[in-house]
Formats: sequence, structure tokens, C-alpha cells
Amino acid sequence: ESRAQRAVVNWWAASNRNFNLPACVLHSVPNGGFRSVVTASIMKAEGQRRGVFDLKINAARKGYHGLWLEMKARDGVLTPEQIEFEKAMKQQGYRCEVAWSSFEAINKITTYLT
Repeated sequence: ESRAQRAVVNWWAASNRNFNLPACVLHSVPNGGFRSVVTASIMKAEGQRRGVFDLKINAARKGYHGLWLEMKARDGVLTPEQIEFEKAMKQQGYRCEVAWSSFEAINKITTYLT
């Protein structure tokens, strides 16, 4: 999952100009990973939320405010918190997608932006 997400971010760094967008339009949300109890507590107090998707494209297109993208390993499934997040974001006018590979994620981003 991390390797695929890094590939998407690297692709974006080389491709964002093709969409006439600055690199900062795509950003990650540091939800996953292992942290100490202290660090996790600090991040939660700072507003970290379970279920938030991995990547966000801050560009309005096709009637949406932006695109949220969740990266999953081949056998990955959405958690209940991710399902709740997806539903809430759709209600707020965002497009939400799940990708099981960097190729699929890049295709979804390209489709959204063109």
C-alpha cells in the first residue's frame, strides 16, 4: 500500500503541470503507520481522525469539490470508519475513490481531472 501510494505521489510530481495544477494540490493524510502512544495522543488531539482517506486532490472538477483517494493493498477492504468517511464526504460534494494499485489510482486521478 505504501509503495503504491509513493508511486502515485512520484507520478504527480512529474505530471501535475499536465493538468495546469501546482504540486501542492495533491497531499497525503498521515493516518496509517505505527506510532508511540504519546505521538498518537498528540496527533489525535491535533485533529487526526480514523478513516480519513490517504490522498486528496484539492481541485474542483465535474461538479465535485475535490477527490479523496484511498489506497488499498490487493486484498484490502475499507474499514467501518473509512466507509463512514466516504459517505460523509460524498454528502459534502466530494468524489471518493478506492484504488488497489498505483496504476488504478493514477487512472482515477487522470479521469477525474480531465
